[in-house]
Amino acid sequence: MGDSMNWNYRLMRYDTGALGIHEVYYDDDGDIISFTEEAVGVTGENTEEIGATLRQMAKDIDAYILNYDETCRMVEARTDQEAPDGS
Repeated sequence: MGDSMNWNYRLMRYDTGALGIHEVYYDDDGDIISFTEEAVGVTGENTEEIGATLRQMAKDIDAYILNYDETCRMVEARTDQEAPDGS
């Protein structure tokens, strides 16, 4: 896959119990490497773009719900592992 980045929308549950939709990014092995810190909104140039985004969100959020705090810890641990020595 080279330099391409895989991503999708995922539901994340916060410690309050609330849910938000986030963009989640994956490496070539399918492991999460990052995600949007804040839940994403829907914007577009026209109703067709907004509709397409909403349809994609609805399709993507069928996956299991991620825990926000656990996902943060997982991404931070991965980043720490990949940091060069001396950082």
